[in-house]
Amino acid sequence: LTDQTQHTILLIQKTKNPSSRLFTDHSTVNDAMDSILKHYETKLKELNPHLVKISYEVNDLYSFIDKYHDICALVFNPKISAYLPKDRQWIKDELYRHLLTGASK
Repeated sequence: LTDQTQHTILLIQKTKNPSSRLFTDHSTVNDAMDSILKHYETKLKELNPHLVKISYEVNDLYSFIDKYHDICALVFNPKISAYLPKDRQWIKDELYRHLLTGASK
């Protein structure tokens, strides 16, 4: 498992258009996962403004992630003083873990 306190950069390309590329900088993996969840939940609220409470299944979140043309993370590893690339599946796994640990609090 990844040390959740490592600096993380999310790289996202929303569509095939290269101009849709963006990156976000986070002090921890957990902060990066929070950012993805916040973006998804904001999108749900925009699509469903009449709902007071928004709920979703993890598969809905995965579908949202899969709609991105590309998404990956770079997670800093202090042992080698470099960023390690993490793929879409890793992000999904981390989101699932993040949701589980958040739900138990």
